[in-house]
Parts: sequence; C-alpha cells; structure tokens
Amino acid sequence: MAHRRLQREEYTVGWLCALPIERAAAEEMLDEKHEDIDQDARDNNLYSPGRIGEHNVVIVCLPNGLIGNNTAAAMAAQMMSTFRSMQFILMVGVGGGVPSLEADIRLGDVVVSNPNQGYGGVIQYDFGKATPSGFQRTGFLNSPPLLLLNAVAKARTNQLRGTSKLLEHISKLRHLPEFTRGAAGPDVLFEYTYNHEGGPTCQSCSAEKQVTRQPRSNEEPVVHYGTIASGNQVVKDAAQRDSISKEFGGVLCFEMEAAGLMNGFPCLVIRGICDYADSHKNKKWQAYAAGTAAAYAREVLSMIPPAEGAKARELVETIKAASGPLSRLVYTGHMARTDILVNHPLLKEDLPLASLVCNLQSPHQDAYKGADMDEEDWSVALFEDYSAYVGKGRQSLFKEAVSTIFSRISDAKIDERIHVSASKAQKYTLLQPQMQFRKLCKIESVREWIRDNYNYNKDLFFVVGYLTMTGATVVRGPSGGEIQSNLDATLPLPAGAATNMATARDLDAQTTAHMNQNSLESVFYKADGEQIFCICYRKLKFSWFSQESTLDGSNRWKLFTSNRGSSRAAKSFVEIDIDKRDFVPEIPHETVEGPQEKYIIPHQLPRT
Repeated sequence: MAHRRLQREEYTVGWLCALPIERAAAEEMLDEKHEDIDQDARDNNLYSPGRIGEHNVVIVCLPNGLIGNNTAAAMAAQMMSTFRSMQFILMVGVGGGVPSLEADIRLGDVVVSNPNQGYGGVIQYDFGKATPSGFQRTGFLNSPPLLLLNAVAKARTNQLRGTSKLLEHISKLRHLPEFTRGAAGPDVLFEYTYNHEGGPTCQSCSAEKQVTRQPRSNEEPVVHYGTIASGNQVVKDAAQRDSISKEFGGVLCFEMEAAGLMNGFPCLVIRGICDYADSHKNKKWQAYAAGTAAAYAREVLSMIPPAEGAKARELVETIKAASGPLSRLVYTGHMARTDILVNHPLLKEDLPLASLVCNLQSPHQDAYKGADMDEEDWSVALFEDYSAYVGKGRQSLFKEAVSTIFSRISDAKIDERIHVSASKAQKYTLLQPQMQFRKLCKIESVREWIRDNYNYNKDLFFVVGYLTMTGATVVRGPSGGEIQSNLDATLPLPAGAATNMATARDLDAQTTAHMNQNSLESVFYKADGEQIFCICYRKLKFSWFSQESTLDGSNRWKLFTSNRGSSRAAKSFVEIDIDKRDFVPEIPHETVEGPQEKYIIPHQLPRT
C-alpha cells in the first residue's frame, strides 16, 4: 500500500532521538508511515514522518557519532524551522538511573522530566563558572509546557487506575528480539563504592557487592517523575552520580541532550533506564530501555486530544501570512510562563529584570530596580524583523495580546485590522529567580524597601521575565478581507523574499506608504527604543518564626514590624521568599492561552 504524502505544515509533533536504536524504537510506535518529505536545502536532518493516533509526527536522530546538548539544540532549531506548525518536541531515549531510598529505580523503568524541588524538570549540572571557592553552577532551565504536563498528569492517573496502555505499546516491539525484556539479561545493582572489574560484562565482579532489592511482582516498567540531570559528559562514577543528585535535591537519571532544548523549545524529556551511571555501565539494556521510553511517549501523545492538533494546524495560515520569523514566537521561544500585559509600554531601562514592584498598574513607579547581573544570570530569545497583520481570527496568541494594548492606547476596536511591525522582539527570562532574589535580599536598601512597602499594606512582586519590542510601529485600518486582497494584488513581495524574507523594515515602509496613499490605514503608534509589553512576576511571600538559629543572612532577618497581625507578635524573625508559580491577578481578566503560552489581559490592573 502506498504511503500518504503530507505537507510540512500538517506535522505538529517532533520526536528527537540521540541513537539509532532509539530511532528504531520510535518508528515502531507509528500507526502509519508517511512518504518522505522533500529535503529543505537549509535543513540537513533526515526525518521519518508518520502518524501516532491523530497526531502527525516527524522522528529525527542525531548524526551518527555526534551527541550532546549543542548538537541536539541545533537539530531542534532546524526541525522547528522546517515544520512551522510544530507544537512541541518529545526528547525520547535512554539514560542512566540514580537508584535511591526515595526512588526505587530499576533497569527498564521510565523517567519523565517534571518540575520538582524548585527546578523545571531538567538541570544542567556541568554549566557554571569557576570561582576562588570552587565551581559554582548557574543557569535554570524551563519546565515542559502546560499541555505536556497536563498530558503527563492524565497518563499518571491512568496508571493509578490500572487503565494505562503502556504494556500494549511495549508489545509493538515483540517481533524484534533485541528489544525484548529477555534479551536484556539480569538487572544487577552494585554498591556505589564498588568499581567494575574485568571486561565489558560484570561476570568478574563480586556477587557479594550486589545490592539486594525486593523483587517486583511483575516486569512492567515503573514510571518515575522528577528531575533529570543533563550534561556534555558521560557519567560512569556512582560517587559523582550520588553527589550531584544530592546537590539538586534528588536526581532520577542522567543524560546528555535535554539541556540544549529546554530553554529554546517546548519539550518533554522521556528516558528509559539502561544502566545505573556507574562503572558497571554497559549497553545490554539499551534496546529494551529505548522501547519502554518510546512506549511511554506514545502513551503521552494518546492523552492529547485531536482538537489540540487541529488547533495548531489552524494557525498555519497565520504563520504563512507573516513576513518575519517573529510570527513563530509561540513555537520558537518556549513560553511555559504566564505573562501579564502592561497598561502602557515601558522603557526597558525603567524596569530591569530582578526588580521589585509594588504597583502593578505602573510597575516602574516606586520600584526597586534590580542590581547588575552577569550574562549567565538571564537568557534571551531574539526574534528579528517582525512584521505581521493582526486581524480577527488570524492572529497568533502573542499578536492578539499585543494588539489589545495598542487598541487601549488608541481607543481602536479590537476587530479592526492592525499591522504591527518592529525591528526585533525579545523574550527575557531570569534564571534561578529564587537564588537571585535571596542574593538581592542581602542588600540593606532592599530590606528597607520591603519593610517600608510592607508596612503600607502593599503586595510585593519580583520581575522574573518580560517580552519587549524594539522600534514598534502600529498601523490601523478597517476590518475585512478586501484590504488583504488589495495588498496582495498591488504590493508584491520584494525579489528574493521567498528565500530571504526581505527585511520587514523595508516591507513595512512600502506597506505603510501604500496604505496611507489609499487612505485605508494610518499610523497610530510609533515608538523608539526597546519597550516592555508583557511582564512575568513572582509574588513575595512572608513566613514567621521564633528561632534565631535559623537566620542565614540573606532572606531571613529580625522582625521589622508588628502592624500586620497581632498573632505574629510572639514571632521575632521573618523569612521572605518568592512563590514558585507565576503570579496571576485575582481580578477580572481575559486569558489568551495556547499549548505553550499564556497571556493575562487584565481589565484593569490593581494598584496594590
């Protein structure tokens, strides 16, 4: 039977593997294989397209012999550029497990990246800077998008109810002997202080050094949820493994690609455990572990309703209509956080990252501006030459939200056609916000600012991210499809635009001149410099205690007031921290939400 041939825009899920054996397991999960896609001259990846359930999926593997975070990030960027309607990426393969009293991890089990202990689900343990006091790890990686976390929660519920189809999915590999449980051999764990002896197998290793564990009632893999450690080196040392795990509050497994994806792409990491990241590491369990990971990835996909895939396909026309890569903001720049639109755009220098805010209506007023930070303390995603029409039913979520701001500024109706352009837009994210906040709390003037505003009964907030546009220009015109037809007929794209997407700035100038000439549109907003349009906050929280011994000199200090609650009079000390979740105002608001992003549009921001 001939395979179907689909357009690139019809694929909504990316499946990334590091090893050929992982790719083989992934392709066995397909319900239908599709005809190969024409090769893009700018994309060196070779894809295996197909369908799993109602989702069209493209599977890709790292080049033979190349591994690591940088290679994975480069491949993911190429894939997202080729498949412009892609919702998310599943990073699926094998990893080294970290058995502990808290997590009884066995070979063949599955580990899923999940927010835990203040981390987003993946940590990069080998990223940081050398200081006189030793190596200091820095950086913070994003969580998986809400769509995937919700799918994981549903799959986990099915596990608890006994309705999971994980074993059914694993059975799709039974016709391949290498991928069966029997071919993997015994599951042996040695004491962490005992190093490997002999050749490639553990036949010469002492049986007395094996760890005795309670046998399981069946051979069904157990799925674990928590932190995955990612780095650019293979870990084959049990002592190092356990030390890193302890430092990060309990790591479930080690791998080498995920850290390259989490801050740039909407991604979930799924790992089958093939060894224990110790000196006894070998490849006997790789095939079976690759199969269990692929089976769980299929299970997660089955939790996502077809409507979500259809919704992404409906956005394809929006993506095609735009003349610049920022139209792919929601896909290229993973937005797992919640951004609140400002009442009016703010200059970036008026509200740096890590600022403290006491007035959401005018956040730059009376704010404590954040201290200077090193480059590794924040990340930025850059989107250049943004030019796109925002019309009713055609806009991306970001443009729909931004158009609301402009309509407020100009009293324009939201259903009027709005053309928004900018030389670039950027998404800033503060890395390790809790650590940055505690560092800020060591400054005496910060304590005074918190004390004074707290005594005035104000809620306080910490800026952990925002979206900016540089040189924003907005043109407004009447609604209706005739304007676009008029544009298409009379304003062709510049030569070479099909391949080079001639700069949006030039196109915008032509567009504006043309529209003004025909009295169809008029410029109603123009800004110089970089301005903030959306802000992500974490709210400050206060805890009270009486033991001075717990003071650590950063975010804990002696009580500075007794005015806000007599019940705290007996408490002598206060601890101030930030919430782990992004702030959402408890006032009437609209929510513009997609699988990887959420924008809050307050009807009126409170003056706290």
